[in-house]
Amino acid sequence: MSTADYETTYSGLSDDEILRLACEVSGLREEARQTLDGQLKKRGLTEKDIFEYGQRLSSIKPGQMAENQKYIARSFIGFGTSIYGTCDFHSNGSFITTSWLTLFWIPVFPFESMRLGKVGSRSVTGKTVWTSHYLGYFFSWKTKYWLYSEEPINQKQVLCVYTFVFALVLAVLSANYISPRVSALLFCSVCTVPWALRKLASRRTE
Repeated sequence: MSTADYETTYSGLSDDEILRLACEVSGLREEARQTLDGQLKKRGLTEKDIFEYGQRLSSIKPGQMAENQKYIARSFIGFGTSIYGTCDFHSNGSFITTSWLTLFWIPVFPFESMRLGKVGSRSVTGKTVWTSHYLGYFFSWKTKYWLYSEEPINQKQVLCVYTFVFALVLAVLSANYISPRVSALLFCSVCTVPWALRKLASRRTE
């Protein structure tokens, strides 16, 4: 492989994968090492990050990788658990969210709040966790996160989620009393609010 090939391959890797390569740098070719060094500098990853990641890998015993795949939410056709809400963003991209009991995707009861970050973010000190959702036997998806910390239930976030659900129910019921066009506009507006607030909150940390 040429340096250009390594650059194309490495630029598509997550920080997690880049750090794993950095821990195994002795087995890489010179072109790969140079490209890896460039990726580490570009992403702002330091020797301390590499050391901490290596320590975390060494703490996982052979055969225990599956045991360390903690699921914080699982659902089947919307029944089970899911995470809702994003608030209190930090500069590393992490945020507070809450795990809920769900009935047909509707959040009913909060279990716990936690600080998560998307894989590929700067921190390497968190644990890897997953969410898993199934819409049927042949269709499902998983999402991988960093779990930075488990938190007390964020009451403000819980109130916001309940308020959103209440507003959504009202928007649906309004179809019986107002024109379909206005009802559709109201429904879309309510659905857009969480997305807009999340974007606004994340931009404040940039």
